[in-house]
Parts: sequence; C-alpha cells; structure tokens
Amino acid sequence: MISKQKIKFINSLKHNKYRLKYNCFVAEGVNVINEFIQARFEIQDVFATKGTRLLYDDLHIISKNDLKKISFLKNPSNSLAIFKKRIIDLDIKQEKLTIMLDGVSDPGNIGTIIRTADWFRVENIYISENSCDPYSPKVVQATMGSLARVNVHRTSLKLLLKRIRNKNIICYGATLSGESVFKLIKPDCCALVFGNETHGISDDVLKLIDKELSVPAKNECVDSLNVAVAFGIILSEFR
Repeated sequence: MISKQKIKFINSLKHNKYRLKYNCFVAEGVNVINEFIQARFEIQDVFATKGTRLLYDDLHIISKNDLKKISFLKNPSNSLAIFKKRIIDLDIKQEKLTIMLDGVSDPGNIGTIIRTADWFRVENIYISENSCDPYSPKVVQATMGSLARVNVHRTSLKLLLKRIRNKNIICYGATLSGESVFKLIKPDCCALVFGNETHGISDDVLKLIDKELSVPAKNECVDSLNVAVAFGIILSEFR
C-alpha cells in the first residue's frame, strides 16, 4: 500500500519546478533503475511489484494497481525509483570533443542524443538554459540508463564558446548549409554545436561558430534531418 501523500509527491516530479524544488527525479524499469544504482546515484525510494529483481534490497513492494498510480508510462513497468540529482562539477574540462546543445527542446531528441553520446564514450554534454530538462521522465526513459554515465551541464553556451575560442579550439555548428562533414579534415580538438529542432542554432551562438557543417542530403524532397539523427551521424565522424 502506498500513501496518498507519497502518490502526490511522486506525481509532482513530472513537472520541472518540483524536480528543482526537491532535487530528485524518477526512473522506471529494472534496466534503467539498475544503471543509476550501479552509477551510485543516491536513492530516495524504490517501489516494485512482487518478484521484481533489482540491485537494491530495501524495496517497497506494492501492487500493480498502485504502481499505475505513480508511473509516468502508458504501459507501466514493474518498478519505479526516485533518485537524487547528482551535483556535477561545472568546471569546463579540456576535452578533445566538446558537445553543446542550443535550445534542443524535444525530450525524445535529448534522450536519444544522450544515449548516442554514451555509445561513443562522450562523458559531458553542455546544454543551453532553454533546452529541455535532462531529468524529465521522458528524457530519463529515452536514455535507457545512459544518463547515469553522461554528465549533462546546463550553462551559458555563449560564455562556454568564448572560453573555448580563447584556447584556440575550433567550434563547428551543425546547419543545413554548412560544409559536408564527410569532407571535413577533423582537428585534434574541437567543439560541436547542435541547435533547436525548428529554428536551428540561435543567432547569438551562431556568431561564435568558426565553421558550419552539415550532413548533405541525397534527396532534395526532404528539407531537414532530425537533430538526434544528425547528431549521431556527425558524432560518428569525429569518433
């Protein structure tokens, strides 16, 4: 049995203002939850139906009906956990490849980008202040646990780009009219910026880009490429 107060609290975490207020987020399903447990995220509560096996013993065993009351999924899994957000060091690290997202707003795209970054062993992603919250339930589930390994920093991309340029590191921006990424001679160190699904990279950020690059289309009938798909193609060329 789960209390009405606990149900109300968990349901509130669907909204960003409460995730900020309580500094926690929800993950669902055995595989996703276990990824955060293995990454040593602080656990606040774990709820599961009888017989569920997790890498954590102090479970609250609840019925399937109660799980439906707290799940954010259309088809609830057998488990749900509340984790504390991890405090991430915002000091900009010297990396061979710096990834930035400028105003990417769709949770599915953010989640896919984080999972793709994890595939290519990218440990840090820097997102603009108007990008989608990486701890929203849809993003957490879309990452399939990769959020446990990829640090997502919310910061001013303009300030970050200025700091990177001061180190003489070239900054590329993904646009529709840029040079083909397949013909580009890749430098040892660089930054990659990907923009909003509809409007692309904002003007203020685009001014700080050294060079635009693109994935050339083979079919002129298609006017654009999904940002998460473009991210995967371009990142594969730099890894």
